Amino acid sequence: MQHGAELGPLPARMGLACHKCWKETDVQLSRCGGCRRISYCGTECRNADWKAHKPMCKDLSSLENNLKSSLAAARLEAARELHQGASEDLRDGLSQCEMNKLTRGQIMFESMMTSWLDRQNQLVWIPKRVKSGWVSLEGRSWQGEFDGELRKSFGMPTTFPLTFLITAASDTLAMAMSILYGLGKLHNDDDWTKKDTLTVHILGADDREVNCCRVFQEILHRTPEVKMLKLVMCGPEVPVLKLRDQGVCSHCVALGGSYVLECVAGAYHDFVERQGNEFEDPDFCIAFNSGASAQLP
Repeated sequence: MQHGAELGPLPARMGLACHKCWKETDVQLSRCGGCRRISYCGTECRNADWKAHKPMCKDLSSLENNLKSSLAAARLEAARELHQGASEDLRDGLSQCEMNKLTRGQIMFESMMTSWLDRQNQLVWIPKRVKSGWVSLEGRSWQGEFDGELRKSFGMPTTFPLTFLITAASDTLAMAMSILYGLGKLHNDDDWTKKDTLTVHILGADDREVNCCRVFQEILHRTPEVKMLKLVMCGPEVPVLKLRDQGVCSHCVALGGSYVLECVAGAYHDFVERQGNEFEDPDFCIAFNSGASAQLP
């Protein structure tokens, strides 16, 4: 079984026999604490063999530590890439880490700003100003449009990151901005921004649109030449009501602006049929699918 005196028999090299005296049976073997590759039957054999084993022990220990370090580094890099790298499943090329921070920041912000939330815990915010004239939204960013306004409204310094706040404000304000963007894309000129009355129909609406209806004043804020915004919200779950100028801001009032909100319960095609010859084509028709899960009658 011996494969050269310097190596010892195979069982000793496999840790099944003492690496010094080669005893295999009826002994309690203990592995070398350094390389963990060979065993000894006791301290006497370990000390006696240390001079011969020392170079190999250090080499084996160094090799194993390097392998562990390389493997740990590879795992760490893979985890870092998965956690911090851009995710195809998330918007704007965000990473899982960035999205988690964004979500946590938004939750913390909403818990602190409960007075700004509606009955459905939605942040309802619009800038308290009126633009001097219509400016196309083509090629413009959400942060570029609202960063300064948000800082002014909430008293945030320029050094404080507002990503989570902009995300929270997007949830409801995005409806008004989607309408404005769609109107801009639909028309080849800006004549629609000079109309006395701008009519928008919202299909599949529910309590969400009604509860945060004041965010639609941003349409008036960006089209100061429009005197009236007429909103018709149609959906199976909207309350039947008609409101005029409820909560209209002082800036709109100063410019003679107003809006009318009409809620129609039921399907949109039924509403059109009931109107008959009195039906007027809207300037824009949109669906946010808030009531998409509701069953139509």
